[in-house]
Amino acid sequence: MIHSEQLRTKILPIAGGKGGVGKSVTAASLGILLGSYGKRTVLVDLDLGGSNLHTYLGRKNNTLGIGNYLASKDIAIGDIIQSTEHENLRFIPGDVLVEGVANVSYGQKRSLIAALAKLDVDFVLLDLGSGTHQNVIDFFLASNSGILVSTPQAPAILNTYGFLKNAVFRHVHRSTGSNKKVSEYLKKLHAETTANSTPPMTEIVARIKKLGKNIGTEVEDFLKDFKPHLILNMARSHQDLSIARSLRDLSRKNLDIELACLGGVHYEPEVNRAVTEQRPFITGAGSCTAGLQLDRIAQKLVHSPEFPDMPLDLDIYQDSFELAGIEMESDGDPEAAGEAGDLRPEDLLEVMAAQKKEIQELRQTIHNLTVGGLR
Repeated sequence: MIHSEQLRTKILPIAGGKGGVGKSVTAASLGILLGSYGKRTVLVDLDLGGSNLHTYLGRKNNTLGIGNYLASKDIAIGDIIQSTEHENLRFIPGDVLVEGVANVSYGQKRSLIAALAKLDVDFVLLDLGSGTHQNVIDFFLASNSGILVSTPQAPAILNTYGFLKNAVFRHVHRSTGSNKKVSEYLKKLHAETTANSTPPMTEIVARIKKLGKNIGTEVEDFLKDFKPHLILNMARSHQDLSIARSLRDLSRKNLDIELACLGGVHYEPEVNRAVTEQRPFITGAGSCTAGLQLDRIAQKLVHSPEFPDMPLDLDIYQDSFELAGIEMESDGDPEAAGEAGDLRPEDLLEVMAAQKKEIQELRQTIHNLTVGGLR
C-alpha cells in the first residue's frame, strides 16, 4: 500500500459502495479543479469492464487506454496518456472495449499502480468501479488515501460501510496468508453466518497476535495507516451529515479505522443535465453551491501536502466531520422553492414523496447503526 503523505505524487483512488452516488462526476470535477490550481493531474478510468469516465469529460472513446496497456506488453503507460482541453489535466481512458480486461490478475494490478506512481505529476485520481468487486477493492487498497463518495440515503451509507469492511478484511486475508493458524482462524470467521457474529477488529487483531505476533503487528500498522476520506454527495441539508458521523463511529468501533471527511456537496439538478449532455459539470457550474463545495474540497487537497493527513485547526473544531458540518451549514441548505421552481405540480408531488421516503430510510439507518446491528 502506497503511503501518500510520504510522496509528492498523491495516488487517490475514488470509489463508491454502490452505483448512482456521483462518483465519476466527483472524480472528473476534482481532476479539472486540481488542474486549475496548477496541480499536474492525471485522471484514470479504472472501472474495468464498464469504463465511461470519458463521457463525464465530454470525450469520445476512440483512443488507447488501460485495456490496451494490460493486453499488450508493447504499449507503455505513456502511450495511453491523453491531453485534454483542461489546464494541467491529462486523461487515461479505461478498457476501450477491449475484452477480458475486467479479469486482470493481482500482479497486473500491482504493476499498473507502480507505473502510475512513477508519473511526474502531483495527483493521480483513480476512478474505480462501483461495489465491492475484487478489482475495485484492490485498487482502493493501492493507496492509504482513498476517497469514498456516498449519498445520505440508507442503501448508500450501508454499502459504504460494507465497502470499508470488505477492504479491511481483504487486506488482512492477503497479509496473513503465510501463517496457517491465522488463515484457519480467518476462514472460520468468514464461514460464520450468524448475524452480528463478527467480533470487532481490535479483538481479531488480538487473536492474530497470539497466533503470530509479527503478523498481528503488521495488521495493526495497516489499520493505523489506512486513512480513507468520505465525500457526502447530493446532500439536501447540513443535517444529513449526522448519518455520516454514525458511519464514522461504526467504522471506528468495528473496524478500528479512522474515517475522515473531505466535505459535503449539495444536490444539484444541473449535474443530471451535464451528464445527459455528456459535458463536465464543473465547467458550467458557475456559482452554484455544489460547484463551490467541490472547489473547496479541491482546495483542501491542494493545501494538504501530506494528504491524507490534513492541517486541521483542532482548537476550533473537533475533527474533519465537525468542520464539514460547519461548512455545509454556512453554505445554507438548498431551498425547497428554488428546487421546485421549474417543476410541474405532479413533479413536485413526486419529489415530496421521494423526500418522505428518504427521511424514513435515514431514520431506520440511524437506528441500525446506533444499535450496532452491522458488523
